[in-house]
Amino acid sequence: MVQLEQVCPGWWEQLADLAEQLGTDRATLNRSLRTLEDRGLIRRCSVSNRSGTWIWWVKKHATDGPRLEDEPAWVLRCRSTKTTIRLPVSRRREWAQKRGVPVSTLCGFLYGRQQVLMGRWRVISSPWDCEAM
Repeated sequence: MVQLEQVCPGWWEQLADLAEQLGTDRATLNRSLRTLEDRGLIRRCSVSNRSGTWIWWVKKHATDGPRLEDEPAWVLRCRSTKTTIRLPVSRRREWAQKRGVPVSTLCGFLYGRQQVLMGRWRVISSPWDCEAM
């Protein structure tokens, strides 16, 4: 955890990259991350098998807890009302289902394959825009 705290928050395209950075192998790192997550010691999210993993929170002390606003997110603006919403990476599927949007369509939109979703939503920023790595 001390090693993770030094490199997090962060995004890695492949876990093998982080494993190499930490001096371990991918399988060991993946098992360790799952255990840490199950124990509430880290928060992470994978976008997909090919779009990387964020580790966005590492517990630093006994009373420390994750702040939901620290989770990487897209910011979307509604064209008609000019309001913005924050779409955390872990809530993509839920957001799409609530609006009757196929997840694949939402993902295409979030990754820039289309500029406007449902004639109303536009991406203002992505999780990668905010990263300080």
